[in-house]
Amino acid sequence: MTALHQATGGVVTVRCLTRAYIPSGARDFVLVLASEQQPDRVCPLTSYHIGAELVIEARLDLREPPLCPGWWDVFIRQGGGTTRLLAPLHGHRLWPMLVDVAGGPYKITPVVTRRGAVRLRVSRAQPHAEVDRVELDGAILTVDAHPVPEHTGAGGWAELVARPRDGDVAVVRFPVRRQGNRMRARVDLAALPVPGPDMWDLYVELGQARWRLASRLDEIPDKKAAYSFPSYTAERGGEVVTLQPCYAFGRNGLSIRVDRVDVPVVPEAVPRPQRGSRGPLARAAVGTALAGLERAGRWRRPLATAGARPRVSFVVTDVSYGGGIARTVINLANHLALDHDVEIISLLRYRDRPFFRIDPGVRLTCLVDRPALCESPQRGVVPWLRARLLRRASWLVPPQDPEAYAYSLWLDLKLLRRLHSLEPGMLVTSRLSFSVIAARFARAGVRTVGQEHMTFSRHGPALRRQLHAHFRKLAAVTVLTSGDEADYREALAGSATQVVRIPNAVPEQPPVRADLAGKRVIAMGRYTSQKGFDLLLDAFRQVVAVHPDWQLRLFGHGPGRALLRQRIREAGLHNHVLLMGRTDHPADEMAQAAIFVLSSRYEGFGMVLIEALAVGLPVVSFDCPRGPSDIITPGVDGTLVPPQDVDALAAAIIDLIENPAKRRSYSDAALHTATGYDIEVVGKAWRQLISELLLDLDPATRDSRDHGSRA
Repeated sequence: MTALHQATGGVVTVRCLTRAYIPSGARDFVLVLASEQQPDRVCPLTSYHIGAELVIEARLDLREPPLCPGWWDVFIRQGGGTTRLLAPLHGHRLWPMLVDVAGGPYKITPVVTRRGAVRLRVSRAQPHAEVDRVELDGAILTVDAHPVPEHTGAGGWAELVARPRDGDVAVVRFPVRRQGNRMRARVDLAALPVPGPDMWDLYVELGQARWRLASRLDEIPDKKAAYSFPSYTAERGGEVVTLQPCYAFGRNGLSIRVDRVDVPVVPEAVPRPQRGSRGPLARAAVGTALAGLERAGRWRRPLATAGARPRVSFVVTDVSYGGGIARTVINLANHLALDHDVEIISLLRYRDRPFFRIDPGVRLTCLVDRPALCESPQRGVVPWLRARLLRRASWLVPPQDPEAYAYSLWLDLKLLRRLHSLEPGMLVTSRLSFSVIAARFARAGVRTVGQEHMTFSRHGPALRRQLHAHFRKLAAVTVLTSGDEADYREALAGSATQVVRIPNAVPEQPPVRADLAGKRVIAMGRYTSQKGFDLLLDAFRQVVAVHPDWQLRLFGHGPGRALLRQRIREAGLHNHVLLMGRTDHPADEMAQAAIFVLSSRYEGFGMVLIEALAVGLPVVSFDCPRGPSDIITPGVDGTLVPPQDVDALAAAIIDLIENPAKRRSYSDAALHTATGYDIEVVGKAWRQLISELLLDLDPATRDSRDHGSRA
């Protein structure tokens, strides 16, 4: 039995996936929290199905009566028997939380022991004033907050105090207005001395008590990165500074950061392989050498050994980078490793460990391993040659490839050597440039398959010329959408290359389902123009005008983060839009939301849509090229709106917000849609393709067919 713990407010939701038979409803089962300090706490369980698996769920209110500090063990009890609740040692996020109670607050932290048992650690948390809202109008910072624990004394709030973190500058005090058990303080940033400390921490003083102004009653661990507050610029004594509200890292206290405005310094560029001058003699020499290698690849290789498991090799850019392509490739490789000899060839590796879990049965080969290069000796002929070739741009990857800057001449040599050492089997590439290289240089006896993750129309003219010139040498091309299937069939008409549509499989996810109760919209993807988060911000500005209590969370990373932060501040969405950064647990985050939005300008497929559907999350998406229309059935499991139509996107989000019944209907249908992308379904299609392409490598079916149409 596995378990996932989530926390919202003072309620812990425990969801457990079991492969054992449990009658529908699970009425005889209860969740038990056991401690030596208090009597056992018991909560009934409910159940529902996600696909073929049964999920049992308990919602336990820890506020009445509050748990005492200490350790609590978690059990499932049926009749007189109990079962210890277990969780996998990786793959799930365990949410810590604060519970606001009369004698509290308390901090409750789920912990997994070395043997996988789930325990709750309960400890008293320091009282504070919880921030509800922050607004900045010119130099006036308005903060709404409430005390934790609640204080109802007649004295009310006294004043808000800005204390310098460093230095001997005196504190600055501001009045506080009480509204019931809430408080509102107006901080005049112009009253803070400049020049002065670099950081002012905000406190509320009530009599002799001093409480930190902070935001701690949610599951966001790093609000410093998530919130994008506007700033106030002041000039005094010839010095220009900006004063900006921010959350301090760790304890999430609200502070005011003071930054001096200096002349910007352009950072030194990261060294990249240089594409130096290539004269006619150099081009002729390299061209002759590559042509010789290409001809050498046509020599007959030995056939596979009778009875051996089929060999499948995947080529990816970097397994240590958490991209969507790497994730889908690793997901497929892990599954095929059950009955195939599988290898992942990572061209680069910039970190010691893969970002996603790779099954022990999958061999991992890294051609250019940056951590190993840093540790290896730098003297000798080979290190000298390697250092120079690493600074020269690739001859095999065309400069039009968006990631050509990362590939070097040293990588060319390593890749060619690996291709010429492959045993008979199948080689699957994940980018157009890799597919061209495999088609040209893979040895006979290796069936080459180009796995296309990018929309056909997004390839520029130079890459399309490469495609038309070399894709006919591939044994097969796999595509993700019906539109790309038609485009590639037209481009490869008359060749022996198969074009097969096989969608990506949904990655293995914890057994969670979105409860749709929270007022939260979620989106995921790289912070780049492609994902259209700027369009989503414009749409969500219309949403909060109607529903100001809803929040948008953007998960991802990328070069556009600073620009998004600026747009959030300019649009006044700093209380409504959070940049959450990268997450290792997308399903857990989706389960906390009520609506998923895809705002991309274009997609190769839209794998994140499948992940959202798999947790029963209703979807609103641009009908961009390509992918969403192949996945979403409008009016059944999601809503499609015209590409880049901001008003239509806002209207669709508002419609789902105002129609909970439609959200629930979409959620039920989404779970059914996601079953078509299960790894078992997708894996079956890949096994069929592998068996067809490797048929002539079987000693029992020898023939003269070469890989692709390489004649």
